[in-house]
This record gives sequence, C-alpha cells and structure tokens, in this order.
Amino acid sequence: MNRIVRTRYPVEQLPKDLRDSLDPSRPATVIVEQPTEAEPVSNGLGGTYADLIEQFRSVRERLETERRERPLIRLAEPEGRLRKVHGDGREVVDHIRAMRDDE
Repeated sequence: MNRIVRTRYPVEQLPKDLRDSLDPSRPATVIVEQPTEAEPVSNGLGGTYADLIEQFRSVRERLETERRERPLIRLAEPEGRLRKVHGDGREVVDHIRAMRDDE
C-alpha cells in the first residue's frame, strides 16, 4: 500500500474542499493511502473479500450437503376435532386444554 504522512502541514496548501472545514491558523496532519493493485482489499473482518466469498461458499456447500442427507419427515394428519383458534395466548392455551380434557 502506498502511504504518505505529513505532520504539521499548512492548511492553506490543502485543496479548497479540504481546507474549508479546517482552522487555517493551525497545521494539520495529512495521511494519504492508496492500495496497490497486487494488494488485496480487506473486508474489515480480518480477511480479503476473496476469503469471505470462499468461506460463504464453503458454508453454503456444507448446508446443502446436510439438507440432501437429512431424512424426509412427513407429518401424519391430525386426528380428532380441530378448529382454528385465533386470539391472545390465553385463548389458545384454553383451547388446547379443552382438547386434551376431551380425550
């Protein structure tokens, strides 16, 4: 990475868009960084974007393999009388208790 650091740089020598927000009576520290083409750009997570993509692909492949190997589970149709219950939690609990007590 190319990096230039200038301490105590005169504000009046900065470009206008930078010096507008600075106090001209005080010097500034200027840091300019430019990544080289050969240098990978960090993703902020401790690795490069290529590393992150590779990790993502690895996790996706593992999850797809697990999904294919998992047995298919089918639920049996429920027996007995059922009705849709809407409302607050108390109404649902009361309905389940009533169904259980009917058995």
